[in-house]
Amino acid sequence: MRMAMGRRADYALRAAVRLARGADAGEPEKGRAIAAATGIPAQYLPQVLAGLVRAGLVRSAPGPRGGYRLARPPEAISVLEVIEAVDGPLTSTACPLRGGACAGDGACGLHEHWRAAQRLARASLGAATLAAVAAGERRAERAS
Repeated sequence: MRMAMGRRADYALRAAVRLARGADAGEPEKGRAIAAATGIPAQYLPQVLAGLVRAGLVRSAPGPRGGYRLARPPEAISVLEVIEAVDGPLTSTACPLRGGACAGDGACGLHEHWRAAQRLARASLGAATLAAVAAGERRAERAS
């Protein structure tokens, strides 16, 4: 399990939160605007958003009136879904002590603790919705 997000997941989460913040407007948001607002390199944004589109989290529409929008309400999309859409499952099958498989009678001394940590991380990120993260960002902006 990676305890730090990779760049792709970082960018996907930034873009998804940006879309969550604009979900009430009802209009799709242009890729250029998302890139400018989030600090995501404009040339990389389409690749990131394509992963979210493939996962069914974002819809895209081409053309001058097109852009990107969330496929579901931000209250119905978890941070875990966004991360896993671009990075794959947030679990590890490799033993942190042995580097290979670790299970059954030959499990290492850390095995159960590591699995518990993975379950907690998945549960916490699965409970965090884009709506809650977007609301937290709004509060942070007002406080600064």
